[in-house]
Amino acid sequence: EMSLVPKECVMALAATTAVVAVIAWSVTSYRDISLLYTLDQDMSDFYGQLFDKNWETLMYESPEDKGWLSLGYWPDGKTSITYGAACMNLCNLMLDTIPKQKHVPLNILEVGFGHAVSTFRIAEKLPDSQITAIDITTRHVEVAQAKLQLPEHQDKKITFLQDSATVLSSVGDGTQDVVFGLECAFHFDTREDFLQQALRVLKPGGLLVLADIIQGNYTYAAVSRLSRDSWVYDLSESMGVPRENAIDMAGYSALLGRVGFSSPKLEDISARVTVPFGRKVKRRLKKTKKKLSPEFVVYAKHSFGWMAPRLASYLLVTARKSAA
Repeated sequence: EMSLVPKECVMALAATTAVVAVIAWSVTSYRDISLLYTLDQDMSDFYGQLFDKNWETLMYESPEDKGWLSLGYWPDGKTSITYGAACMNLCNLMLDTIPKQKHVPLNILEVGFGHAVSTFRIAEKLPDSQITAIDITTRHVEVAQAKLQLPEHQDKKITFLQDSATVLSSVGDGTQDVVFGLECAFHFDTREDFLQQALRVLKPGGLLVLADIIQGNYTYAAVSRLSRDSWVYDLSESMGVPRENAIDMAGYSALLGRVGFSSPKLEDISARVTVPFGRKVKRRLKKTKKKLSPEFVVYAKHSFGWMAPRLASYLLVTARKSAA
C-alpha cells in the first residue's frame, strides 16, 4: 500500500496541473476575446492607426519587405523566402491573369491600395496603362502621393484618390478595363456593394481580379446556422469583416453571377498563402511581441496564426463584365 502513495500523488498533481492549465487557458482566451472586441470597426482608423504602426515592427525584416500589407504567396508552402518576395509573388500572380497586348494601354482601377507598393508594381508590369488607385484611409493616400513625387516614380501614370470602394464616386461608368483588389474586399461594407460598383465602372468585357478571404466551407457550414446577431458575427465585425460578407466558395461564385459578372473563376490558394504566413507570424510574434500593442498582438495571433490557416479560404478570383 505504501507504494501506491507516490502514484496517487503523481496522479493528483497531474490532475491539479491540468485544472490550472484549463483555468489559465480560459482566462487568457477571455482576455484575448475582450481585447478583440475593443478594436476599431472603422477600417480607415484601424489601418491608419493600430494596424500600420504595428505591422512594420512585426513583418518588415529587410528593405524589400517595406510597404507590403498582404499575406504573400509562398510557392513551396514554406517560409524560405522573404516576406517582401512573397508579397511580390502574390501581386504578380494576380497581374498574370490580365491579358497583355503590347502598347495597348489599359485603364486600371486598384481598390484598397494600402501603401501603394502594388500600385507601382502594376505600373512596372503594364507601363502603358493609366492607373486610378483609391483607398479610404487618409494616411494611405498621403503616403502614396508622397511616393509618387519621388524621381523614380514621376513618369508613372497613376492617380491616387481617397474614395470608398463601395461607392466609387470618383470613377465614371464604363471607364475601366480592369478592377484590381489585393486582399481588401472582405473588409468592404459590403462585398456585394463593391462588386456592384466594380461592374458599373468596368467597360463591357472588362476584367475583375481579386485576392480575397472567405470562410472555409466547413467553417461557413457551421457559422451559417447561427443567427446574424450571434457573438461570432459581432467578433468578426470587431476584426473588420462585416457579417454580411460571411460566404463560402459556392456562395461567392453565385454572388458574382447575381451581381452580373460572367465566367467566374475561383482558385483556393490557401496552402501557399494563409498556412505558411500563419507560421511566419507565429515566429515573428515571439521576437517582436514586447514592441507591439497588446490589441495588435491578440489580433495577429488569432487572425493570422490561428483563424486564417484553419478556418478561412484564400481565393484568387477573376470574372468578367459581359461584352454585350
